[in-house]
Amino acid sequence: MIEDHLAQAGLLPDIHDELLAQAYEICPALHKSILKNAVSFTYAVAQRGPELVARTQILGHVREIVQSQPLSWAFFCVDLSRFSLPAIFSAMTLSLVAKVETIVVHVTGQVSDYFLFGCDLLSVDQIFTGSPQAILDVLSQDQKGVVIDLAGLNLDFAPTFCPDP
Repeated sequence: MIEDHLAQAGLLPDIHDELLAQAYEICPALHKSILKNAVSFTYAVAQRGPELVARTQILGHVREIVQSQPLSWAFFCVDLSRFSLPAIFSAMTLSLVAKVETIVVHVTGQVSDYFLFGCDLLSVDQIFTGSPQAILDVLSQDQKGVVIDLAGLNLDFAPTFCPDP
């Protein structure tokens, strides 16, 4: 598992279950409601019926075969001042809908209870504040992953998605 590889490399999450539980209790009801609605809406919109594993399309003498399989990990680099939390957690929800096995998060800047509540809501427990490159070095040993750079860190990994805020 990804968590085991990170732990073997000496990379343990900086945010622990106790802090997530505390944030769940402290986070105001309004913030909880906003995040729950964003996550629920994203999940509902992303449902597309049966999941395709392979598709073959034949056009004349050309045969196209497309196969898909879930990713082992998605590494979210997050700067809480660049994107709204509903946007961040909507993206994480889409990863879960796509059946990514493990979500790993690196946070730049101040970590809020609102953010921790959202991580707890999505059962994301691999949250780091240290060097993102060290984490990516361990994750990249298993090439079945993706980087979603919401912090503008410009990490060297393909595929990396770095949307503009």
